[in-house]
Amino acid sequence: MERVELQPRQSTAWLVMAALVTLGVVGRLWQPEWNVTPLAAVTLFAGAVFSRAWMAALVPVAVLAISNLWLRDYTSRAEMLSVYACFLAPLLFRGLLRERITVFRVALSTVSCTLIFYVVTNFAVWMVRRGLAYDDSLSGLRDCYVAALPFLRWMLQGDLFYAALVFGSFALCRKYMTLPRLSRPREYQPVKLVK
Repeated sequence: MERVELQPRQSTAWLVMAALVTLGVVGRLWQPEWNVTPLAAVTLFAGAVFSRAWMAALVPVAVLAISNLWLRDYTSRAEMLSVYACFLAPLLFRGLLRERITVFRVALSTVSCTLIFYVVTNFAVWMVRRGLAYDDSLSGLRDCYVAALPFLRWMLQGDLFYAALVFGSFALCRKYMTLPRLSRPREYQPVKLVK
């Protein structure tokens, strides 16, 4: 798929950002318990199409800030920061996706984002809750990761579904909603009258 770049000065860029934030907020409020949200997908997409990195970073921050008004609080600041950092992680794949959007690159980026979230946030949970919910040992860390495996499964499925939805919708729009190419005008030829 050829590269698309949305500039901050374009009203289209702000409309795309509003649509991504809306999808992210609604999706996050719809299924927060199992992490089946479109947040990784909308951040990957923002990273791929926005010309400025700050615009792409604004998408997950806005989604988290708005949706957190209705969701339960984090148990600690460390857990909250790990969640915010992990939802900025899709921007690490910005260069890969800006170079060329392919199914393989989107899938690889999506799976990587899910694994980063799993590893980092569960380590943060163990650090905060060790000695309380989990042992203060490597076996406690292992137990924390094992307890989160159902979340990993659901999050991976949700991330792949939403990435296919967002990038697939984009590909369909590019294919079917582009303006027709203007052909060169034909040279004027006088009409011959038949008697």
